[in-house]
Amino acid sequence: MTHLCGVCGSFSPKGSTLCSSCGAAPLLGVSGDAIVSIGPGVPCWRCGIDTQPLLFRVWIRHTGYVVGSRELRSSAYLCRDCGDREVAAALIWTGLLGWWSISSLVFRAPIATFRNWASAFRPPLRPLAWGAIPAAEFVRRLQEGGDLQAAYGSFDEAHEEGER
Repeated sequence: MTHLCGVCGSFSPKGSTLCSSCGAAPLLGVSGDAIVSIGPGVPCWRCGIDTQPLLFRVWIRHTGYVVGSRELRSSAYLCRDCGDREVAAALIWTGLLGWWSISSLVFRAPIATFRNWASAFRPPLRPLAWGAIPAAEFVRRLQEGGDLQAAYGSFDEAHEEGER
């Protein structure tokens, strides 16, 4: 995972704690082309705590019906505690209600369960497909306006997309 400065938009070497260009902290974690972690200072949208880093988490609530099934996929930037709560709730939901059809029993519920377990430990393999903020777009907004509020507004937009 590489790091991106949340103030100047420059990339820093792996393992850095401060920006190599401007010396600012916190750094944003980037995996592939997406921001998957945000250092302390940005509040968690669920609990409001801003002293912990935010991690991009995904979860699937799968419901099996006798004649079909339904998945509710969600994602958000959350502190570790809130992310663990969301993933645990999705695992419980899928464990109790996800296995009630043949397609769910064989395919969909096991996949949802695996993805939920994996989400407890790492960001998804394709974070952009789940609604993570594209790093290039964040840097573009930061450099165009020079306004941190405009660039960080993309985090609010990503949260709204994740709720749909």
